[in-house]
This record gives sequence, structure tokens and C-alpha cells, in this order.
Amino acid sequence: MSTASEIIKRVMVEDFGVKPGEFTESGNIFSDFGFDSLDGVELILAVEEAADVDVPDEVIDRTHMTVAELSTVIDGLLTSKAN
Repeated sequence: MSTASEIIKRVMVEDFGVKPGEFTESGNIFSDFGFDSLDGVELILAVEEAADVDVPDEVIDRTHMTVAELSTVIDGLLTSKAN
């Protein structure tokens, strides 16, 4: 599991009540975890804060996204920040 995936999992479990055993990277944030659009925005904002990155608006505006897709975005932002 990547650093971004670990951050996303921690936020989803601690802040949104997702059970650790139900977390999966292939899970769709909205249809599999039951998040609505506001929850999705709040999740991304919480992940931004936890990872100390700025997620582009076009990602925040998406209404269908898997954990893996969000993780890829966050990993890219973390890599860019490190360089």
C-alpha cells in the first residue's frame, strides 16, 4: 500500500467511520463506501490536509472515483512536492 493509500485509509477510517476490513483500493468512494458528493469533497480536503498537498479542482469535482485513482493523484502530488 502506498503512502497516499495509507493516508486515505486513515482518513476514511478515523474521520468517516469506514471499517478497516471494508477498505479496499479498488472501492469506489461513492458507490462502494456510500459517500455523497459533500462527503467526497470533505474526504479530499481531509486528505489534502493530512498529506499537506493541494488537490486540483478537477479532481475535487469528480463524482466517481476509486481509492486507487485518488491515491495515484496524491502520490503524484507528494512526488512533485519532494522534488
